[in-house]
Amino acid sequence: MPELRIAQDDAADDRLGRDPLALLIGMLLDQHVRRRSSRLVFPGAMQAGVWV
Repeated sequence: MPELRIAQDDAADDRLGRDPLALLIGMLLDQHVRRRSSRLVFPGAMQAGVWV
């Protein structure tokens, strides 16, 4: 099985490589955090309706 290098942490990468559910949850949380931080950084875009 190929090794994943996503988290830059050996233990976390090992877990993500062995557990598909952990990988899915991690990806969902990553998207949530990125979307939330974008809204905090660019609040004007939300008011203008650029970001949904």
